[in-house]
Amino acid sequence: KPIVFIFLKSEMNLPPMEYEIVKIEPSKELLRTAKLITKNEIHVLSALQKLRQLSDGFLYEYEYDESKNAKVRTGLEFVGSPKIDQLNLDLEEYSEASDFGCGRIIIYAGYKGSVDIITAQCINQDWVVLQIDARGWQIFTPTIKGQTYSTIIGQKVDVDLCLNEMDRSTNTGLIDKLAVVANPEAGGEGNEFSASPVIIYYSNSNSGAARMQSEARAHSNNMDKKKGLLVKDYCHLPSDYKIRENLMKKMDLQAITMGEIKNLIN
Repeated sequence: KPIVFIFLKSEMNLPPMEYEIVKIEPSKELLRTAKLITKNEIHVLSALQKLRQLSDGFLYEYEYDESKNAKVRTGLEFVGSPKIDQLNLDLEEYSEASDFGCGRIIIYAGYKGSVDIITAQCINQDWVVLQIDARGWQIFTPTIKGQTYSTIIGQKVDVDLCLNEMDRSTNTGLIDKLAVVANPEAGGEGNEFSASPVIIYYSNSNSGAARMQSEARAHSNNMDKKKGLLVKDYCHLPSDYKIRENLMKKMDLQAITMGEIKNLIN
């Protein structure tokens, strides 16, 4: 302090991020429900939101509030999704030290309902969860053989500990399995999740900037350069593919640098 050095990623010799679209076939019943939604909804955004929720495994429930003269959200209906089965496979694959996993994983989702579904699956497989969305930063820990996780490791599990364990430069392995489950638009800039070799987008938000920032949290000089970073998108209903396609276009536009613009003009 107060001297600051700024480096571009292109100067760090980082391995490029690898992308994989996980294609998940929808059932005929789910497709019938999706067609019914598109038939009954008048507005495009409303139809798209319901389709994205349906793809993730739930639908928000609403009731009319006379005092507000508007519909208000009252809860959600869990309808299930094969995305959950795929998630459980990935949680198992990345749970232990191997060529792929190391007990660290990042999972993003576009809705609170989706975040809650993912958190529940993680806890069922004995993962500690650092959850980040509009509700704030929360810690969820599994109970293993009747013991709390803090008792097992002999230390309180809080946000600071989880952030240290998700940063590969400070990760001690104290927490056996740790997942960051977040909305891509939450968490802000500057978070370091380089201990994870994989990012899973269970679903996406509409923000290209949030997608870029959420990817960058694991792609840093502290990452395991041999394992690299794999970015997986779960695509179930056709709406998932459309959202991802639009995000990639936004990211391509935002990735244009001032240097490239100057070169074009020159």
